Amino acid sequence: MAQPVTQGLQVSYLFDGNAADSSGNGHDATEQNGPSFTTDRFGNPNAALSLDGTNDYVKLTNANFLANNEFSLSAWVYLKSWAPSGSQDMLVNLGNTTYDHGLNAANDYLGTL
Repeated sequence: MAQPVTQGLQVSYLFDGNAADSSGNGHDATEQNGPSFTTDRFGNPNAALSLDGTNDYVKLTNANFLANNEFSLSAWVYLKSWAPSGSQDMLVNLGNTTYDHGLNAANDYLGTL
């Protein structure tokens, strides 16, 4: 079995019933507007986060460690449906506005802003 990458790891969210940072660096996040914990892709209960597609999200309140640094992001995302034509679903937002820098899903593709 492959070992997880931990060298240089700044933050890790297992979403195992909470949004605590499991990296040991204390970058805990908070669930906003009531996302719920659900079964993950391996069948483990309360090991993934379900967002309603309207206003649920997870907020990292102190992300200063990301500023002006190169980084990689890895996530498993399951979309129950794609955003309607002409709109987009923000998967990761790295800015201060609704659609600043990040990763989005729109019109049957994944893109970056």
